[in-house]
Amino acid sequence: MGEQFLKTNLGNNLHKVKFEQRQTCPLHKNIENNKSIKLIPFASINDKPTGRTFKILRCSKCGVGLTDPFPTEETVKWLYEGRESLSNFDPIHGTIMDGIKDFFARRDLRKVYSKAGYPKIASVLDFGTGNGRFSIASSKVFPKCKVDAVDFDTYPPPSLVGIKSITYIPLTTFLETSQKYDFILLRHVLEHIHDPLNFLSSLAKRLTSKGILYIEVPNIESASVRYFSQIANALSVPYHLFNFNIPSLQNVISLVGLNYSIKTKGMPFAGCVLAAVLKQDRKPIHQFFGILLHPVQMIMDFIWGKFILAAICKK
Repeated sequence: MGEQFLKTNLGNNLHKVKFEQRQTCPLHKNIENNKSIKLIPFASINDKPTGRTFKILRCSKCGVGLTDPFPTEETVKWLYEGRESLSNFDPIHGTIMDGIKDFFARRDLRKVYSKAGYPKIASVLDFGTGNGRFSIASSKVFPKCKVDAVDFDTYPPPSLVGIKSITYIPLTTFLETSQKYDFILLRHVLEHIHDPLNFLSSLAKRLTSKGILYIEVPNIESASVRYFSQIANALSVPYHLFNFNIPSLQNVISLVGLNYSIKTKGMPFAGCVLAAVLKQDRKPIHQFFGILLHPVQMIMDFIWGKFILAAICKK
């Protein structure tokens, strides 16, 4: 496979990232004649931070979107170095907007809990906790349970510092443990993983016998991708290696032996589009006006598809 160093004048670690070209769809390792699978051009995105053009190729068998070229597994960490970048991390500052997001985080958890049949929850794993919002929401929705928050950073996000009910575990430490959980959150993580099948299989082994695995990923067959791929990088290249549709997500979950139900759900995106159109970094003011514009997005979502795929999985 051809690899080449990223050339950039940015004063950060992006120059350390290597890229590979897509050869086939990695979600079909079990197919003997893998060469019969075609990769069909879907979109081309110019990414200013990296100075690169990325293609999205759709698998002819399952329809998943594949980023091409994609950052190698050995060097991808440099894309995520440091939490200070709002492009891939959204810090919690205790603003009114944060309060609204906290409310909806708790509401989402209660909905998943309800649809899963109200099982006993004594332990929660928030894998890929990011800013810690859903770890905090879990500790409030399930106040008597143990909450573990996992991410690649050595230290927890600021929002989790000093919260005794939540244990932050760096990814390297977590991989050395064998703790099982009643409820595992995997929100906006799977699309970043180089080998979704093996990763999901290993995480499924962390479920208790009646445990719930809740997955959220962006939906490539949505209004946001259809109309805002270029304007606001709705496909999130090069961070997202995969862009799932319902059949491809079904394929991954079923191959690891889990039962599932999948639905689509909306996620406010108008604020991101507004910031992109104005060529500004996303700030609370953009999010505020995004809320005002959300009814327009709801209409578009109804016609062309919602932005998020949400799966509730059980053994």
